[in-house]
Amino acid sequence: MRGRQRIFIGAEPNAKAIGLSSVSALEATAIDRNAQYLGLEPAVLMENAGAQVALEISKRRQPGSVAVLCGPGNNGGDGFVVARHLGNMGWRVTVVETREPTTPEAKRNYDIAHRMGGIEFMVITDSSQAKDRGFARILRKQDVLVDALLGTGTKGAPREPIASIIAATAGAKALKVAVDLPSGLDADTGGHEGEAFKGDLTISFHAPKQGFGPGKEMVGELVVVDIGIPKEAETLAGPGDLVFVRDRRTPDSHKGDNGVLLVLGGSKDYHGAPAICGMAALRTGIDLAYVVVPDAIKDIVAKHSPALVCRSYEGECLAPSSLPMVLELAGKCDAVCVGPGLGRQEETLQGVASLVDALRGKPLVLDADGLRPFKDRSEVLGPSTVVTPHAGEFKMLTGGELPTELDRRRRIVAEQASKTQCTWAVKGRYDIIASGIRCKVNETGSPCMTVGGTGDCLTGIIGGLMARHNDPYRSAVAGCFISGKAGEMAAEKKGCHILPTDVVEEIPNVFQKYG
Repeated sequence: MRGRQRIFIGAEPNAKAIGLSSVSALEATAIDRNAQYLGLEPAVLMENAGAQVALEISKRRQPGSVAVLCGPGNNGGDGFVVARHLGNMGWRVTVVETREPTTPEAKRNYDIAHRMGGIEFMVITDSSQAKDRGFARILRKQDVLVDALLGTGTKGAPREPIASIIAATAGAKALKVAVDLPSGLDADTGGHEGEAFKGDLTISFHAPKQGFGPGKEMVGELVVVDIGIPKEAETLAGPGDLVFVRDRRTPDSHKGDNGVLLVLGGSKDYHGAPAICGMAALRTGIDLAYVVVPDAIKDIVAKHSPALVCRSYEGECLAPSSLPMVLELAGKCDAVCVGPGLGRQEETLQGVASLVDALRGKPLVLDADGLRPFKDRSEVLGPSTVVTPHAGEFKMLTGGELPTELDRRRRIVAEQASKTQCTWAVKGRYDIIASGIRCKVNETGSPCMTVGGTGDCLTGIIGGLMARHNDPYRSAVAGCFISGKAGEMAAEKKGCHILPTDVVEEIPNVFQKYG
């Protein structure tokens, strides 16, 4: 939000009233990671955040005594920066730490604060120290208390000694300032389990948190400050978007617990497309990929990979008579991809239309020939559906041309998404992903990805992410980023001699590097 003015909300936070959207804890994490991907180092954000907090405090109080309560994470790192800046402004600073920092950026600012003269450090490592009367007296003597104990990612009741430190602040008459959000407050719900810091002032970074409205009694006055995060961290797909599609498997999970996908595609002329789609889905980390094709090509498709589970129906193409078998199998799957290599026969298009209607509510990806039955009627597709057209298919679906200029292109796709219930992932040099009012642009990819089959790879990635019970829009955004990065990695190794299977094989490397 570069250049955005500081927002003062007052005692009752209301993001809608100021036109500034609130973010969840995961969204805040994603924005930070995307900012780093764009080249903005975490240490820079930490410096900006701490400096802004110190500035806001100096506007409200003349230099006096301040205790900065610092946890071990990046929120504590912000606190060390606050302590340094307030010390430079003439404040008498006491830093209360629970243990040494756990992140490089926090450790760096911890070391700088230690090397400064005039800052006193107290170490509270257990609850008995925090409950000591001497500690309570120290807090009561302060003019300002700064809470930098826990950040937005913390869930559940604070652990000791942080819980007792928070409790010790309750009787102090000082101005109580929370850094980003009050410790113990759930950033998403505004509730709290156990102890929570009750702030007179909360200085939040970049955007309000979703829980500030319900938790307004703990937030107090809310000020949202700009710490230099570029707007592109929210509008471009990046590594941060992978936090929404993380693997959630447990140690005791079994085959099928982590996603089962059905791929419906293939015809006598195209047998590679459904296989590539299924293999890409498997590389996202799902357990099973069923590939359903005409009986005439089943053996050919099965030879692409022994990891695919191939099923078939009679004939050379999909027809309405094939639907009972497909629907029975779809009922055992978490998501369905329809279209790769399916063909354009009239009976196939009729079969797809009937199938999609019967699968309403099931997570669904429509690609290639699977899009054709919905010419001029994409509004019938539901919110669990992702469509993945290129520019020509977009025109077929909507009747409208896509301009080459990116801003206009993005605006047209966003307008189309706002008219329909489904998610649009429009492929091109820059992919545009939109659903309702949400819209992102993906810049990853390589010109070498013009090789046939890379679109089927993208379909499989999105389908695989949806089979793991992820939101369709989040799956589409992350899928476009993953597919483009996998293509870049493949092209770095083989240039413009890549096969779509080379892109498939790089998918795990994208997760390892950026996930």
